[in-house]
Amino acid sequence: KTTRIIFAVVFLFMSKPLLLSIDRGNIQGFIVALNVAFFYLSWLKKKLLADILLTISICIKIYPALFLIYLLKEKEYKRILRILGMCSGVTTISFYLVSKSFDLLSFAQGIAKGAAIQGGFPTSGTSASSWFLRWLDASNIILVANGSSPGIRAFQSMVSVALILILSYSLFKHRLSSQEICFLLLGYSALISPVSWNYNLIWITFGLLILIN
Repeated sequence: KTTRIIFAVVFLFMSKPLLLSIDRGNIQGFIVALNVAFFYLSWLKKKLLADILLTISICIKIYPALFLIYLLKEKEYKRILRILGMCSGVTTISFYLVSKSFDLLSFAQGIAKGAAIQGGFPTSGTSASSWFLRWLDASNIILVANGSSPGIRAFQSMVSVALILILSYSLFKHRLSSQEICFLLLGYSALISPVSWNYNLIWITFGLLILIN
């Protein structure tokens, strides 16, 4: 057990994704820690605390909403409603405290702008669409240049939706343990999100730690 713990700690803190996250001051490592804590506390039956952590994670960055599939698989419908309710409450309060208004249009435009910035580096990151675009570019089939492209963003979005559907079908089709579901969700999240600079590799890091355990 001691050897396993030492290996896990070294594997985590010496891994490039976490070192890169710390070096760049990226919040992704903190978010993933919240997500792993959510699963761990759920297994310990500390459901309220687990839901609060996932709510914080979703409110910081919307991608962790993917983990609601875990609760859907476990038929924890009340917990899903509780998390969605808390997220809505935090979002509403944030609107009034920060922007002093409830301007949904500006909120949607901000999300679209963020997606446009991330879509400006289509061959960066570990998403499945990025790997495919890198292969097309390396094979000289098409030239994929950095810069905002509505067509590429639409393509990446379609790939992400397709992967979510495949993931959901796989989870509900097979009888899996909680740990296996967690690992699949963490692993798929690195392939789904077209985020630049490889920060989403951190998701795989924590997933591997759970698999090792």
